[in-house]
Amino acid sequence: MVNTRILFNEFEYHEPKTVAEAVDLLARYGKDAKILAGGTNLIVDMKLEKISPKHLIYIGKIPELRSIAKVGSDLVVGANVSFFDMMRAPELKDYQILREAFESIQLEIRRMGTIGGNICNAASTASAAPPLLALEARVKVVSKRGSRIVPLEELFVGDRKTSLAPDELLTEIHLPALDGRCGAAYGEIKRKIKFAVVIGRQGEKCRYCRIAMGGDIEKPRRVKEAESLLEGRSFDDNAVNAACEAAVAGIDPEEWYLREIAKYLFQKVVQEAWQRAR
Repeated sequence: MVNTRILFNEFEYHEPKTVAEAVDLLARYGKDAKILAGGTNLIVDMKLEKISPKHLIYIGKIPELRSIAKVGSDLVVGANVSFFDMMRAPELKDYQILREAFESIQLEIRRMGTIGGNICNAASTASAAPPLLALEARVKVVSKRGSRIVPLEELFVGDRKTSLAPDELLTEIHLPALDGRCGAAYGEIKRKIKFAVVIGRQGEKCRYCRIAMGGDIEKPRRVKEAESLLEGRSFDDNAVNAACEAAVAGIDPEEWYLREIAKYLFQKVVQEAWQRAR
């Protein structure tokens, strides 16, 4: 279906040049305001009249939100960096798992959509969420009250719901440095189920494991029950099968098709990450 609707509801448009100006506007207008970045979700929702903000705050003219830089041991990505620019950035060459996830996104969305917007939209089917969760990413959130850095998993509270307050702006994504001996992989099946896995390996033993999932579930999330069944143990069929069962345990048994493709995809992605860790 092609969305040819126009925007019916009136709104006031703002174009801050700094983060301070943007959070000042958010403090002033609160729930009546929405942040506009790439607009790939927000504009569609406005056309369909799902939301009718009275104020749009466009953050595309804030330079610091489009940067990618090394800060200490972290790689810090500005919230307004597009998927396309992240895929081309030499600073992100070690984070192949992100490129794999972004390749599943439509080309038009890759060019316009931003990493911060994708996170804040918080759709359970978002391709960026599982790999970022498996990488243990953190995000910086700013308001007139100050700033805080929180684990990404604390931001997602439901499908298209976050823990952000109305006056808060997500400005940065912090990616921890990857262990040179780790392997990472991502996979999805028709947006219905997605898995991202990061594994640290020592011989035939799994030193550490981070697993995240998305798709037709309540929210993007880490699967810590599955992680604990692999971490610190010999990597064999029994361990992988037990972790697989733990990973799909939260899927409704009546959703048998979803459970079966989730089992298949989990095994595939975990094995790929393990092999890459050699």
